[in-house]
Amino acid sequence: MEPESHIEVDPVEPPASPPRSLNVESFLPPSNHRNVNPLSNPSTLTRTPQANPPHVNPLLANSNLQRFDPANSNAMQPSIRPRNALQPRIQVPGTNPTPTDSTHPNPLHANTNAQRLIPLNPNAVPTAGTRDAPRPWSAVEAAYIHHPEYQAQMYIKKTIEYVPPPQPIPPSQAQLIRRDCERYLSIIRALEAEKDRIAPRVDVGLERRLIQTRLDRSIIFFRVFRINDLPPEIISNIFRYVVWSATRPALGVLWRLRLTWACRHWRTIAIADSTLWNAIWFRDPPPYERSLTWFERAGTAPLDLRINERDPAWRGEDDDHKFTREQMENLLDRLFTKLSQIRMLIIVVDNWPPALTVLDKLRKAGNDRIPLSIERFELHRVGTPYVWIGPGYEPNSHRIPMALFGGAPAALTYFCVNGVHVDWHKSILTNLTTIDIRRIPLELSPRLLHFRNILKGCPRLQKLSLDGAGPIWEPEEANGLEPVKLPHLRTLVVGDWSLQYGMYVFSQLSALHVRDFAMMNMTGEDYSPMFALITSHFPEVRLLTIYSVEVVNSPRGKRTMVKWLESMPLLSYLRIANVKRDLLETFLHNPRQYDLDTPFTPTHNHSAPATYSRQILCPKLDILECQAVDPDLIATWGRARKNIGAPLRKIYITKDMANKMAREQHTTLRVLCDLYIVEHGTKTPEEDEVLR
Repeated sequence: MEPESHIEVDPVEPPASPPRSLNVESFLPPSNHRNVNPLSNPSTLTRTPQANPPHVNPLLANSNLQRFDPANSNAMQPSIRPRNALQPRIQVPGTNPTPTDSTHPNPLHANTNAQRLIPLNPNAVPTAGTRDAPRPWSAVEAAYIHHPEYQAQMYIKKTIEYVPPPQPIPPSQAQLIRRDCERYLSIIRALEAEKDRIAPRVDVGLERRLIQTRLDRSIIFFRVFRINDLPPEIISNIFRYVVWSATRPALGVLWRLRLTWACRHWRTIAIADSTLWNAIWFRDPPPYERSLTWFERAGTAPLDLRINERDPAWRGEDDDHKFTREQMENLLDRLFTKLSQIRMLIIVVDNWPPALTVLDKLRKAGNDRIPLSIERFELHRVGTPYVWIGPGYEPNSHRIPMALFGGAPAALTYFCVNGVHVDWHKSILTNLTTIDIRRIPLELSPRLLHFRNILKGCPRLQKLSLDGAGPIWEPEEANGLEPVKLPHLRTLVVGDWSLQYGMYVFSQLSALHVRDFAMMNMTGEDYSPMFALITSHFPEVRLLTIYSVEVVNSPRGKRTMVKWLESMPLLSYLRIANVKRDLLETFLHNPRQYDLDTPFTPTHNHSAPATYSRQILCPKLDILECQAVDPDLIATWGRARKNIGAPLRKIYITKDMANKMAREQHTTLRVLCDLYIVEHGTKTPEEDEVLR
């Protein structure tokens, strides 16, 4: 079993006697025959997210490949990545902004759905480990062991030791167990009623008892539930809920296998259900025996395929790869025997040959008029960016840009290319809901007018991501053009742009209904003119992501940023990384001091109080998510927001950031509001709420 990430804690001694609330005397095994459930591993001590519906794709469920980092094939989590020396930001010809050493994480490069949101307990007191951890506990560990979820997991771990392995039980014993289950159910209903009565107040003792009672009932109920007496169709549907509720793809793989290991009856039912096997992640080593077995079990069901082949030791500094052109050809020849069934195809490679082989195979399929059902296509070349294949490469035909699917129409709605380009003019890119283009050199990008036509041909476009990519720099063509209206665009992500290029692209877009706006890695020059340009362009933004964005700290720059933030009054969720104090202080200014009717001069005192009525900038902002930010700066800023009447409700920090915090810093933040740890790449509950 692949262990989950967890916070190390000292082991807890089992109780000397069965827990008081559990009636297990009737089926206790002999003391020398007690069995510990392997699922009670301390590594699973994390919050269980809500299960996804059975139709959700396990390659996407709780892994959000819309925010997926192909450079990390295991965790698929965001990281603050430095820009490679060979990876310049998109900038206009003739400009040379001062290079900086900034870094940023890409919100596209992440999973989705909160896998582990660990609340930090304010009463945690670090103590020294006594067994396997002689070091002092960190503030995170000390807080975690006092949280009810951890205590509940420890409770079930200790209790399960007294439960014997499944075996037939006599009717009289079954009746006693049913009676206990009914008693627990009555207690649970009474506790839930009390919880509803005192809401919104939270009683920690009540919550702990409710969790404990539910666990008590679950532990014994399975012994009298005759699951194998259910019709195979019902069991199969239960299996689907199990598989689709996995918190990450690797866990979904493991759960499928375990369903087939339980017994012959379950194995027969599971293998006969093709929908359990139609989502395949090729992460096993060649010759891909496990993945190809699933490929056959999928039968005629729609196929969702992800191929991720890269050297684990690769760090982005070279082009070493596992896949050769021949290996990719052989694998695709096998998979394309069911090409018309493929619904999703995600391929991650390191180097050019396998990436070009993918485009070539799809081009030939389109030219041969093979029916295509691909709705989502992603091709990531995660090797050195902006580097083209060298002389002597064969076949030479691969040097010519290839049209996607040979220019044949397809059911495509999700299009993503990363470090790879296509023949933009011959590719049919219409009716898309997601366009995600990353790390494309300007000379290989679409012409401006064609880029505009692509956007116009996608009237239902919901997400647009241009990370180190965009249309060719043609300012003469842009003169006099009306912005392309994108009325359904909800998510906009931009990054690695120079100032002039950013203003050039923004002048071509009109997206008044964007709710999720991300800006990344824009440093080395003063970007305040760009913020002035986009002021009032995104009035419905609820979630704002700012990673490594630079604005000169001057009176004019402050005024620009204040007016920009004032134009987004619905902002409620702020995600930041590698930001300076000046940017956070902008949220504390009174917009009335920067009224547009006030004459601006370099000596104008924008900090003068008294004559202006207090107005709160972004009054709905109450959620902060941060990484790579000084905790003391966050604490100071949080107190200042509280003092002006806009307190934070929650702060999310990464585990890395939490582990580096001193106990005093943890306590200070926890006094401000609820403090949570969010795993890299997970999506918080509020993130989904603000985007609805």
